[in-house]
Amino acid sequence: RRGDPEGAAAIGREVFARLGLEPSREAGRALRLATADALRARAREREAARLLRGVPGAEAAALRAELHRLLGELDEAARHAGEAGPRGAAVRARLALSTDGPEAALAAAGEGDDDPPALGARLDEVRAWASVMLGASEDAVRYAARGVRRAERLGPAARARALSVEGAVWQAQGRVDEAAARQERAFELADRAGERHAAASALVNVGLGRLERGAIGPAIEALREGARRLTALSRRGDAARALYNLGNAAALAGDDALAKDALRRATAWAREANDGPAVALAAVVDAELALRAGKVEAAARILEEAGEGVGLPAAVRVTLGARAAIVAAVRGRLDEAQAALDTVDGLEADRSGRVERQLAHARRALAAGDADDAAEAALEANRRAEGAGWEIRLRAALAAAESLDRAGRLAESTEALARARSLLDRAGATLSPRGRARLRAVTAYQRAFGAAPRAPAARDDADGAWRALARWAKALVREPRPSRLHERIVDAAVALADAERGFLVSRAPDGALRVRAARAFGADLPGERPSASVAARVLDGGRPLVTVDALEDDRLDHAASVHQMALRSVLAVPLPVAGPRAVALVLDDRLRPGAFDPGTVAVVEDLAAIAAGAIERAEALRRERRRRRRLARDERRLRARVESAEQALSALRRASGPAFEGIVARSEGMRRALRLVERVAVSDVPVLIGGESGTGKELVARAVHEASPRREGAYVSENCGAIPETLLESTLFGHVRGAFTGADRARRGLFEVADGGTLFLDEIGEMSEPMQAKLLRVLQDGRLRPIGSETERTVDVRLVAATHRDLERMVADGAFREDLYYRIAVVKVDLPPLRERPDDVPPLVAAFLERHAPERRVRVDEAAMRALRAFAWPGNVRQLENEIRRALILADGSVGLAHLSPEVRGEGDADDGLDELDLKGQVAALERRLIVRALRETDGNQTRAAERLGLSRYGLQKMMKRLSVPKP
Repeated sequence: RRGDPEGAAAIGREVFARLGLEPSREAGRALRLATADALRARAREREAARLLRGVPGAEAAALRAELHRLLGELDEAARHAGEAGPRGAAVRARLALSTDGPEAALAAAGEGDDDPPALGARLDEVRAWASVMLGASEDAVRYAARGVRRAERLGPAARARALSVEGAVWQAQGRVDEAAARQERAFELADRAGERHAAASALVNVGLGRLERGAIGPAIEALREGARRLTALSRRGDAARALYNLGNAAALAGDDALAKDALRRATAWAREANDGPAVALAAVVDAELALRAGKVEAAARILEEAGEGVGLPAAVRVTLGARAAIVAAVRGRLDEAQAALDTVDGLEADRSGRVERQLAHARRALAAGDADDAAEAALEANRRAEGAGWEIRLRAALAAAESLDRAGRLAESTEALARARSLLDRAGATLSPRGRARLRAVTAYQRAFGAAPRAPAARDDADGAWRALARWAKALVREPRPSRLHERIVDAAVALADAERGFLVSRAPDGALRVRAARAFGADLPGERPSASVAARVLDGGRPLVTVDALEDDRLDHAASVHQMALRSVLAVPLPVAGPRAVALVLDDRLRPGAFDPGTVAVVEDLAAIAAGAIERAEALRRERRRRRRLARDERRLRARVESAEQALSALRRASGPAFEGIVARSEGMRRALRLVERVAVSDVPVLIGGESGTGKELVARAVHEASPRREGAYVSENCGAIPETLLESTLFGHVRGAFTGADRARRGLFEVADGGTLFLDEIGEMSEPMQAKLLRVLQDGRLRPIGSETERTVDVRLVAATHRDLERMVADGAFREDLYYRIAVVKVDLPPLRERPDDVPPLVAAFLERHAPERRVRVDEAAMRALRAFAWPGNVRQLENEIRRALILADGSVGLAHLSPEVRGEGDADDGLDELDLKGQVAALERRLIVRALRETDGNQTRAAERLGLSRYGLQKMMKRLSVPKP
C-alpha cells in the first residue's frame, strides 16, 4: 500500500503459509491486483499462474479461466471455465456475452440461487447487460437491483461495481437522474476503498451521467479526470472509451482543440486495443467536427473508413449509417443517403439509434425538398427522444425546429426552438464565462438562437413593424387578467424586437427585483432572470438603456450579471405606469451584438406606453373584481346571519309556544336575554328584569309567566311608582271593611288575586323602606295579613319584578334593603336599550306598521330607515312606536325622512322621552346625534367627520361602536 506491491505480496504469501490456507486465495488476490494496476499486470498474471499450478479442483479452474480471459486467450478461458463447474458460471456467461450475444449469455447465466453472493453478483451483472442489449428493460432493472443487494454483503469494490451496473441500466432507460446518482456513489465507494481501476471507470460513468443531464462543464471535468486515471494505470483500452466521450463532450461545448486531441488519442489507443466500436464512435464525433468546419468531403471520408470495420455491434452500425446518410444529404447525393438509410433501417437499435435514424430521414427529406415528410420524421424523433439524454433531445429539437419552419408550421417550430434554447441554456449555466462564449459559437447554438422564425414585422414592408404594433395593441387592451397581460406584453416586445429573451420587471415592496414575466418566443422561462444591474438602472433612473455590445459597454463594466450571462445586446425601457412602483421591459440577446437598432427602440418605447395603459386598466379591473367579490361575500355572510337569526328566533318561539309572541329579538343582546328567560321560566324562582324605560320589561315579564307551569294561573301586574305610598300596602295585601277611612267594603290584595299565578311589580325601586320590609316578610313565608284583619292568609305567588334603576347601587347607598334585593333578584335579566340593538329597529318598525295600519300597505324608504336606525331612542321601543304612529298620520304609501320628527332626523333636540336628570342618557343621546349629523354632512366619510368633531378617526370609530351608531 506504500508503493511496494511486491513486498506486500511476499508478506501475503507468508501469512497464507502460516495459516495453512489454500494458495488459490492468494492467486485470486493477484488477479485482482492485475486488473487494478496494469503497469504490473503481466507480472501479476504470471504470479497468479504460478500459484495456480499446484491448486486442483473447480476453484482453481475458475481462477484459470478468469486469468486467460484477462489475457485475451478466450479459447483457453472457455476450456478452463468448462472444467470449473458452477464456479465457472460467471466466466462462461461473460465469454458468451462477448462472443455469442445476449441470448447465449442469459442461457449461460441461468436463473439459480447463485451461491455464494460474489458469484451471484457477477452473474446478475451479466444478466443485466444482456437484458439491456435485448431491450428487456424490466428484467435489466430487476437483475441490476438484485446485484446491488447481493453486493451489500461484499466489499466496497463489489458494491461500487454493482452500483455502476445499475446506473448504466437506468441510463439505458432514460432515467438520467437516478443513473447519475448511482454512478456518483459507485465512484465514492471505489475511490475510498483504493480501488483505482474501479474508481477511474466509475468516474468516466459519472461524466457520462452528467453529460446526459446537460451538466456539460462538470461532465468534461469528470471525463478528463477519468481518462487521466486510466492512462496512469496503463489501461489504454478503457482510456480510449473515456477519451472518445471526452471528445464528444468537448465538441458539444465548442472546445474543438480539446475535442480533436482527445479523439486523436482515443482512436490510436482503441486501434491498439483492437476496439472497433470505440474507433467507429470516435470517427462519428470527428466527422461532426469536420462537418461543422464545412469540410463535407472529409466528413464523408471519415465515416466511410469507420464503416469498414468488422464485427461492429448493430447499435454502432446504425449510428454510422445514419450519420453517413446525413452527410450524403448535405452533399446533395440523395441516392447515397437513401442507400445508407436502407442499410440501417432493418438493424436492431437502442433509443439513441432509433432517434438517429429519424433525424437522418428528416435531413434527406429536406434535401429532397419534401418539408412535410421532414417535419413528420423530426417530430417522430422528438417523441422517441422524450426522457432520453441531453444531447439526443437537443439534436431532435433543432431538427424539428428547422423542418417545421420549412413546412410553414411556425408555431410548432417556435415551440421546438424554445426547447432547444432551454437545453442549451441549461448546459451553458454549468460553464465558465469563456466556456459559455465557446458554446454560443457552436453551430447548434447559432441555429437555436440565430435561425429562429422571424416575427411577422420582420417579414412585412417598411411599415410592417407599426402594423404589427397595432395588432399587439389590440390584443393587449382586450386582456383583462394582469398575469396573462404581463406575458402578452413580453411576447409582443420579443416579437417586435426579434430579441432572444424578454422580461417584465418591477420593484417589490421590500425593494427587491420582481420578475412579473419571463418569456422567449411564446414560452415561459422558469427560473431565468435578466441582468439585475440593467433592470435596476432603468427602474431607478426611469430612462431607456440600449447597448450595442454589453460586454464592451463602459456603463456596464461593473455589472457582474452582464458578464456572467455573456450578454451582447440589451434594450431596457421603463413603462410610464402611475403609482409608486416602477415597471420596465428588459430585452436581451446573448449571441448578436447590435441587435436593436433605433427603429426597434422606437417601436418598443411605443409598446411600453401602450402596455402601461393596459396594465393600469387591468389593475383597475382587478380591484373592481375584488371589491365585487368582497361585497358579494359580505352579502352572503349578512344573509346567512339574518337567516340564522330568524331560524333561531323561530325555534325559540316554537319551543316556548305563544310566550314570546310580540317580542322582536334579532339582535344578539335580546336573543341572549330571551334564552335566559326561557331557561328560568320553568322554575318558580323570583326574576328581576332590568333595563331603561320602554325596553319591553313588561312584555318579558308576561313571557316568563306564559312559558312557566303557572301559565293557567292569573297574571297580575302593578306599577309601584304609580300608586301613592298610603295605598300601595292595601293594593298589595288587601284590607277589611272599616280598616281605614273610606274602606266601606273588604278588598282582596294583588297577592291574593295572583294566588297560584304570577305577580309582576314594575318599578320596584320606587318602593319605600317600610313597604320593602312588609314585602320581604310575605316573600319569605308566603303569609300575609290584610290591613285591619286579625288573621293571616297563605298565598302561592311567583314574583317577577322590574326596575330601570341601579338597585345594586341603591343597596350600597342604603336606599334599598339588601335582603329584599337578594330575595327578588335570584335571576336577573337585563334588557339592552334600543340604541344598542339597531338590528331590531327594522323588524320593530314592521311590527308597528302592521299593528297600527293593518289595512294599509305602508313602507319605510331607505333614508328614513337609516335615520331610525341611527337615532339614540332615549325612550327606547315605546318612543319608536310613538314615532311610527306619528309618521303614519303624516305619510301616505311611504314613510320618508320628511315624515319623521326633527330630532330623529338630527335637526332638533333629542331628549324627548328622556329623564331630564338622566345625565348618562342625555350625554349619550347628544354624542350620538352629533356623530350622525357629522357623518350625514360628510357623506359617510369617517376621516372628515372625525375632523369636524375634533376627534381622531380611531376615536370616532370607538364612539360609534360604544353608542351603536351604524356605519353609513
